[in-house]
Order: sequence, then structure tokens, then C-alpha cells
Amino acid sequence: MMNLLKILPIILILPITVFAQDQAEEEILESMLHEFLQGASENDVNAHIRFWSDDLIYTSAAAERFGKEDILSSYEDGVEQPDTLLPEYFGDEIEIRVYGDTAIVAFRLNADIPLESGGSEHFKYYNTGTFIKEMDEWKVVAWHVTRITD
Repeated sequence: MMNLLKILPIILILPITVFAQDQAEEEILESMLHEFLQGASENDVNAHIRFWSDDLIYTSAAAERFGKEDILSSYEDGVEQPDTLLPEYFGDEIEIRVYGDTAIVAFRLNADIPLESGGSEHFKYYNTGTFIKEMDEWKVVAWHVTRITD
């Protein structure tokens, strides 16, 4: 009985500690997502380099599948391409689940695409990403996009 009294506080605190760790990881992942979307809005190749794992599998809303190399190859030699009409991306309806060193991030992506004639078009997409934590760093290994239509 005395041994049970000694370990009871540990048993009671352990779930709280795990919850706090998961909550901290959720905050890191959400911050990463917002930083990535900001970088993508600025056409920053480094945002893509930091965010995607080298072995990424990306499934687009157009039902195309590609990897990190394909994303980076859209930047000539990895150099940012200036553009006066850059889309603006932001995420909302964010849901994050952490399972140890794996996490799922699901959210609604909002894209405001400027038009040369002025104004912009607004598109919405559901995005789901699978993150793996390696060497204390989260990277996306799988990404799936579905366009939301009216």
C-alpha cells in the first residue's frame, strides 16, 4: 500500500504532462503552418525547403502527385522569382492531432489570387498534412489538397 501511495502522484501527473507536451507541439505546428503560408505568399523558396521533407508525397487538388524536388524545381536554381502579382495564402479551421513523433494537421486554406485586371479571385481548399518529427524538427511527409466548391 505504501508503494502505491508513492507512485500514485506520478500516475496522476503523467497524463497531464503528456497533454502539455502535445499542446506545446500543436502550438509549434500551428506556428510552422502560418510561417509557411506567409513564406508561400511571398514566393519564398526557403519556406518550402524548411517545410517539406525530402521524401514528400504531395497530392494536389488537380489530382497530380509530386515531391519536394518538383516543388523546388519551379524556382529557377532555387532562387526566388519576384512577381508583382503574388497570391496571398492563409489558413483557418485548423485541427492538429499529435501522436508522439507523428502529427496530422488539417485546415482550410484560403487563397486570394490577384488578377492583372485588378481585384482578385478567392479559392478555398481543405489541406491535410502528415508531419514526422526527426531530430527535433517537424517536416511534412505527405500532403493532400481538395478544392472546396460552392
